[in-house]
Amino acid sequence: MPKDLILTYATDVKFDDLKRLLVSARRFCPPDEVDIAVFINPLGPKYHQLAEECDVELIPCNSVWKEIRNSKQMKLFYRLILALAERFERYPQIFGKSETSNYVYRTIAYPWLHAIGQRHLAYEAFLQVRSNYRMIFISDARDVILQGNPFRDLDETKLHVYELSTTYLNSSALKAKDTLDPDIYLDSEWVQQVFGNDVLDRLQGRSVACCGTTIGGREAIMDYLARMTKAILRYKYRPLDQAISNMILHLEIPPEQVVFHKNGEGSVLTLEGMDEKEIHLEDGEMRFNGRATAVVHMYDRMPETDAFVKELYPSSE
Repeated sequence: MPKDLILTYATDVKFDDLKRLLVSARRFCPPDEVDIAVFINPLGPKYHQLAEECDVELIPCNSVWKEIRNSKQMKLFYRLILALAERFERYPQIFGKSETSNYVYRTIAYPWLHAIGQRHLAYEAFLQVRSNYRMIFISDARDVILQGNPFRDLDETKLHVYELSTTYLNSSALKAKDTLDPDIYLDSEWVQQVFGNDVLDRLQGRSVACCGTTIGGREAIMDYLARMTKAILRYKYRPLDQAISNMILHLEIPPEQVVFHKNGEGSVLTLEGMDEKEIHLEDGEMRFNGRATAVVHMYDRMPETDAFVKELYPSSE
C-alpha cells in the first residue's frame, strides 16, 4: 500500500519549533506508513541529527529574497530579473514551445521568490518526481504539533482544508477597518492587496481557510499546487499565499472536489482567534469539544497552550 507524506518548508525555523513538529509526528505516523520531507536551508549539524533520529528527508532550499530584502539596489535587480523571466513566459516562440518557456521562467523566478510563495513551487516540483504517495499533508513548520494521524478517515479523492473563525468582508466594510480588530479584517485586506475589490466582493461572507494545513490525495494536491504556483508567479510581487489559496479554493476548484472542515471538527484545530476557555488541556492532549484533533496549529497564540506544548516537548537547550 502506498505511503502518506507530511511535507513542510522550514527555512530559518528555530530548532525547537521544528523538533516539536517532527517528534510529535513520529509519535503517531511511523516511517513504514508515513514519510516526512522538510525543505530547509543550512542551519547546522543538529538539524541533520534530528532528521536522522526522526527518519526525515531534508531537501536543500535557499531563498535569494532573504538575502536581498534590506537592499534597495538588490531589490531593483530582483525585479529586473523577474521581469526578464516573465518575458520568457509571455513569448514562448523564443524557445519554440510553451512548455520550455514556462520551465525557463519558473527556473529563473524560483530562487528570487519570497519564501511563502517559493514553498509551493518546491512542493510541486518534489511531488512531480515522487508520485508514489497516497495522501499528502502540507504543513507549516513553526507552530504545528500532531496528536494523531492526520490522514485517518479522510476521503483521498478530495482536497481537505481547514477553516479559521473569520469570514471575508466586502470592500465597503473593509473601508472601516480602523474600527475593527485586525483578526477580523486582515485576510480581507490581503485579498484586496493581491486581487482588488472585485475578487474580495465575490468572497464576501465565505470562510477563510488556513493555507498552513492542507491535506489531500495526490491528484487533488497536485491540482491545487498547479493552480497555486501559476497564481503565485502571476502575483509574485504580492505573494500572499493565503489570499491566493482562498481565491482558488472558493472561486476556481469545483466545489465537489474540496471539503471545508469547520475549525476543530476535522483533523486540524487552529487556535488563532479562539478563546482559551474553549481549549481543555488534559492527559497530554489539547481538546476542543471533548475531542483531541490530530493536528494543532498556532499553539503559540495562547500562553497556556504554548506553555503546555513546550512542557510536552521541552527545549533542547
